[in-house]
Amino acid sequence: MTALSDRELVTLVQGDQSAYGELYLRHRQVALAHARNISRRHAEWEDLVEEAFVHVLARIQAGCHVNHFRAYLMTAIRNIAITESQAWDARWESYAVVDLPRVAHCPESIAMTALTVRAAFENLPERFRWALWLSAVEGWNPGHLSTLLGLSANTCAALMYRARTRFKAVYQLSFPD
Repeated sequence: MTALSDRELVTLVQGDQSAYGELYLRHRQVALAHARNISRRHAEWEDLVEEAFVHVLARIQAGCHVNHFRAYLMTAIRNIAITESQAWDARWESYAVVDLPRVAHCPESIAMTALTVRAAFENLPERFRWALWLSAVEGWNPGHLSTLLGLSANTCAALMYRARTRFKAVYQLSFPD
């Protein structure tokens, strides 16, 4: 099967599931790289790719003509990521805004609110939001991020530092003196 073209394999999928296995092996690494470029949450990458492969298989079995398998797969990954992102945003919107209690040992401090933190985060440039999320929530270090972005670890550390500094500044602007 390795000698067959993608188009020939797609044609064979109707009667032979192993043909789809060959397509999977050929395109999985590229699909993962594409998912990494699209999704900010690294926990999603594998799921996006697997769901896209299942979606494309279902389309082929339903009789859809897939002339360019890789392009069709990449589009499926993008569309699934968009749908997931919209669902994530809808879930985020549904959370009630709750005031956090004042810090007991520091009565002068102003209590953070979920709304203020969210607004500060959303006012950051995309690359800063991404760097903050991966470092603070996902626990990535600059070395791990550097392999993903193809940058040096020092450059990634600087990006993370600038993102934290900008977040702090935007957050503090929410509270007039």
